[in-house]
Amino acid sequence: RQLKGRNFDALLLMQLSLRAGLASLAVSTNRRIGFDKGRSKEIHGLFVNERVAPANGRHVVDTFRQFAVAIGVPDRPLRWNMPVAPMDRDWAMQSLDPNARRHLVIVPSASNPNRNWLPDRYASVADYATKKGFAVYLCGGPDMRELALAKEIADRSTQKPTNIVGRTSLKQLFALVAAADIVLAPDTGPVHMAVATGTPVIGLYAHSDPARTGPYGRQDFVVDAYTPALRKQLGDKAGGAPWGFRLKAGDLMERITTQAVCDAFDRAVQELGD
Repeated sequence: RQLKGRNFDALLLMQLSLRAGLASLAVSTNRRIGFDKGRSKEIHGLFVNERVAPANGRHVVDTFRQFAVAIGVPDRPLRWNMPVAPMDRDWAMQSLDPNARRHLVIVPSASNPNRNWLPDRYASVADYATKKGFAVYLCGGPDMRELALAKEIADRSTQKPTNIVGRTSLKQLFALVAAADIVLAPDTGPVHMAVATGTPVIGLYAHSDPARTGPYGRQDFVVDAYTPALRKQLGDKAGGAPWGFRLKAGDLMERITTQAVCDAFDRAVQELGD
């Protein structure tokens, strides 16, 4: 009803779900632009009359940029210009331990609990980072599951991290990520905050392809349990898995070892230099 009588220059159908396709029918336009066939689903083609050009990379950002190209936006190198308000930057700096030389922010919880790593392993990495001279901070939202996970990590840690889960606004969290030296998180939004701020990020992936949804352009420190699990499940067909194919076994995150994450941490520390 709100769209009745309005006509648009173009529709960018940037979701593949049937629900999105049905909702798009309310939009009146001559240009209905959807995904290229390699990244599409059969039903998606019923709702579009144009397709974007195939992207060079597998990442969703590469594909989304093709939608911009389709409506005439020049394909220029990306620059992340996320503004940080002085009050949020000041809050972040005041929250850092003044006695610590370096700072590790751990955002342990994803929106889907199946993507969370094990609390005892987070605690082991937190202790490892502390021994390396880092102050460690647990961050996240106010959801009861996030609060409970953070408490368990803190309880299991020998050197107690600073637990500020549920106490930050989104902008304060962004400012803290920007002020940190390293970020550790599973498949969740703060991974991409770290990319936007230029902070090295250790991403933990087992259910989704990190090459598709991981830290864009910063895959150096990704711990990838997805690829070996995909090969185990699909065998020789793994290379032909559809774009966006997800694994659903409940124990996938358990395949990420503490040692693998500590190794990624060491590589990130080496990049920081002296």
